[in-house]
Amino acid sequence: MTQTRRRSLDLNQVDMALIQEAAAVIERGGLVAFPTETVYGLACKVDPDALARLSALKGRTPDKRYTLHVGSPEAVDAYVPSMDQRIEVLLNRGWPGPLTVVFSLNQAELDHQRLALASEVYEALYIGGSLGVRCPDHRVAAALLGTAQCPVVAPSANPHRGIPCGECR
Repeated sequence: MTQTRRRSLDLNQVDMALIQEAAAVIERGGLVAFPTETVYGLACKVDPDALARLSALKGRTPDKRYTLHVGSPEAVDAYVPSMDQRIEVLLNRGWPGPLTVVFSLNQAELDHQRLALASEVYEALYIGGSLGVRCPDHRVAAALLGTAQCPVVAPSANPHRGIPCGECR
């Protein structure tokens, strides 16, 4: 049986003890609701069992892809081996922030990532040769995503096709 724990936090200040506790839950395959600059997200480790629980909770079909979330713009480098200078300019202007970027990787880049990442991570993230990535502009989100020692996806916390939970600022 899954245990749900609720923790209150100050959205303007990062409580690293709570962040580390939440990151540990994610690393163990649990789900964690957290604030972003737009809505609340539901963080999940990129792992088949955790993704199945997330999809069931959200009411989404398992084939619907999720967006990778990173705690800092530099963290994208572990998932996108190279990028066009125009994309770098876009990221410098838009990240951190409410911008999801879909990267199309060529075969050499995909082969590199297949070797660099665990197979279940690669299979879950690089669907159709592309990868969606978001870098939220919220101190709690950045701390959580930067602390978790695993790749994290994080759709909005509302049920699939439901109204998103309100702004978090």
